[in-house]
Amino acid sequence: MLLTPSFRRNILGNALWRMTLGGFGVVALLACTGGSTPPPPPPPVITSFGAAKTTITAGTSTTLTAVYSNGTGMVDKGVGAIASNTPLAVTPTADTTYTLTVTNTAGAFVTSATTVLVVPPPTTPTIMAPALVTSGQGGYAASVPSQGTGSTYAWTLTNGTITAGSGSHAITFTAGASGQVGLKCIVTNAAGQASAEGSTTAEIVAAPVLPVITVPAMLTSGASYTASVPAQANSTYAWTVTGGT
Repeated sequence: MLLTPSFRRNILGNALWRMTLGGFGVVALLACTGGSTPPPPPPPVITSFGAAKTTITAGTSTTLTAVYSNGTGMVDKGVGAIASNTPLAVTPTADTTYTLTVTNTAGAFVTSATTVLVVPPPTTPTIMAPALVTSGQGGYAASVPSQGTGSTYAWTLTNGTITAGSGSHAITFTAGASGQVGLKCIVTNAAGQASAEGSTTAEIVAAPVLPVITVPAMLTSGASYTASVPAQANSTYAWTVTGGT
């Protein structure tokens, strides 16, 4: 009995062996299917990556949220693994840029970064202002020390009016009619944290009136005489004499 083999491949690339049994015309087809290469995994995709608060006060936290697909996510700076669409808390002590890397099973990866800024907490402001101001007079200055970029300053005046600088660390104001000008200020840092209120007062004094000088009408050469004006509270007096000392 004689077996005669022959070989070919089908349209799928599989090997086919044709075995003919001599003298009987019997044909046997044996298929040998080779291993196929699996399709590559889909590429990793990052939809978004960011911080809930991009500026925070030192000692506080924010959260990082990554939305991605087709891979696993890792964040540097010691954060580690992060699940998609799941917030993860971080507490940086200084300005920090976090980088997300998403890697698929074939080792392909994509990255995205976000930065969190860290600012100091605000302190209670110390207001510098004149101790005495004149009734109804403008152009007076009040200020507090600057507390860094992004800080805002909320001023409140009683018995006075802010004329310039509202929202900044230095203002100009006009005094009211009488009593005291009350000045208050609250500082809010770039992260939105507010300080305790700082305050001070300025005493309002009456505007000076034109002085009426009392002096003898007739004087003797070389003799001493007294001249005076009515006293005005909280006032100083600048005298000028010509033809005498």
